[in-house]
Amino acid sequence: MKKTVYKSPPLTLRRALSFDRLVLCTGLIALTFGLSVRLGMLDPRAEVSQFAAAHATP
Repeated sequence: MKKTVYKSPPLTLRRALSFDRLVLCTGLIALTFGLSVRLGMLDPRAEVSQFAAAHATP
């Protein structure tokens, strides 16, 4: 009786899968950010100015 050994996928395939996941996550983040800006829930300029005002005080 011979046992079947499950090999891990080749390194290139694994790298491609992780790269795909990374691209997907980045795309989702960019999409949600773009949608929130479009809907006016988040104004990047206001956020930046708030951040600068909060960190400008010594």
